[in-house]
Parts: sequence; structure tokens; C-alpha cells
Amino acid sequence: IRDRHEIARQTIKLAAVQIDRESLIDEVVLDMRQTVPRTVVAQPGDQLLAKYDDVAIQTFVPMLVRREARGLLSAVNLTEVEAKFKVTDPQLFWHLQTIGELAGCELTPPRSKPVWDTYLDSARRRILRAGFSCRQRETRDGIEMALKSLASPEGSIHHRSEWQVTLPAGRPPAEWPESQVRDRVLRIIGTEPVLPLFRLEQTRIIRQLQRDGQPLAELSMDSVCLADGDPVHIFHELEIELLPTVPKGKLVEIIQNLQEQWQLEAEPLSKFERGLALLDAES
Repeated sequence: IRDRHEIARQTIKLAAVQIDRESLIDEVVLDMRQTVPRTVVAQPGDQLLAKYDDVAIQTFVPMLVRREARGLLSAVNLTEVEAKFKVTDPQLFWHLQTIGELAGCELTPPRSKPVWDTYLDSARRRILRAGFSCRQRETRDGIEMALKSLASPEGSIHHRSEWQVTLPAGRPPAEWPESQVRDRVLRIIGTEPVLPLFRLEQTRIIRQLQRDGQPLAELSMDSVCLADGDPVHIFHELEIELLPTVPKGKLVEIIQNLQEQWQLEAEPLSKFERGLALLDAES
């Protein structure tokens, strides 16, 4: 009987569609919105493929690998490299959403995405004093917690370390999944609870900059509303975030184009810093 079960198991496995490792890695890269280099994705991808090598029904393996790889990669420490600009003219803000090319790069058609962010800190603002912001973002997959470093930009270019973890629902830091985000936040706040500082509601227009079909950067046109406070504050920004594998020199070319052709002014503050300044000015 045992032999018959083993033969049946192997028959099911052999009858399954052959898993294409390269295509699977490409799918995980797309799952991560192309923000994690393929070389970084490949390592956990190969480990997970080996883990599920003996699963009887191989048809389910790609789904399992993609799901677990997203969880592992969400905790990767990424250095965010982006340029930020103020857009104070509403007509220019609309026009930049419709242009077909920028700095010699093609722009993909725009897509709209609502974004809801709540920034958290302890009552004594320990996270801010340690040089970080803690953002809670509502996504389709749950609650994304991000810890970002605060640093002075180089002109319009911002470099920030970032750690992320996704939760099924809002939880205190001690109940977050094991991750660098949880460990770092707990080291900063100790036993103090985190509380909401303020909430930003955004409408984000997203376009990719591509050359010869290869993505180089993501352009975001953000209409941002500080929902807390009276009166309500609305401001507009343009962000260009470089993909991790693209040389920084490409971002410099794009910045020059935005400044020379469109006369945009650099935004030295992050959305967190800008929202906090508006909030504190009212209190």
C-alpha cells in the first residue's frame, strides 16, 4: 500500500506542469513593483523552490513561492533614492500627468491610486527624536508598516533607509511579525505605546519611465491632503524614484530636465516632515 501511494505521488508530481524558474523570479519582481533587484529576489526564490521540491502537487508551488517570497522581501532594507519637487501651479500639475516623454524616456500611461497613510509615534515622539518616521499604510494585502530614516537631501535627491513589514490588521509593535521594523521600533519606544500623529490622504498618479522597454524609475504625481486639523491643507508634489539597479546618474539627468524645461523647485521636506510642520503650526 505504501508503495502504491509513493507511485501515485510521483505520478502526480511528474504529470504537473514544469516550473519555469526564470519566469517565476520575474513574477516575484513584478509582485514587488520592481523595487527589489532581480539578484536579490533570486536568492529566496531558489531557497523556496528547493523547500517545495518534494511537494506532491507541483502545480501549487509557484503560488506558494510567490506568497512566501513577498513576505521575506518585504523586510529587506532598501535605500530609497528619489527626487522631490513642489508643484504649485494646478495647470502644470495636470499637464505633467499627460506628457509622453521626460528626459529622453518614454512614460507609460498614467494610473490612479488612492493612498492612506497614518504616521505613528510615542507620546514623547521617541521615533522622531531617534531620526525616523513610522508610517502605517493601508493596502490591499493588509497594513504595511514602514520605518524610514530622516536625512537632509542633497539638493532635490533624498536618500533614506527603509524597512517594511505587512500585518493582516493594525496591531501594537510588540505584536508585529518578527522583522527589523518591529525590533528597531521596540528598541526606540521601549514599553511606550504608539499613537497616531496625523493622517495623509493622497491621490497618486503613477507612471513609469522606460527606455527601450526597460523600466528606469517611477514618476508619482501626488495630491496630498492633511486630513487632521482645521483648515484642511492640500499640497501637490512630483516624485521620481529610481529603481535600485539604475545608476544614480540617470536621476541627475531627469532632475536637470525638470528644472530646466519645467522650472520646478526642489522640495527639501518629506511628506512626513511637511505634514508634521503643518500640524505643529496649528497647535
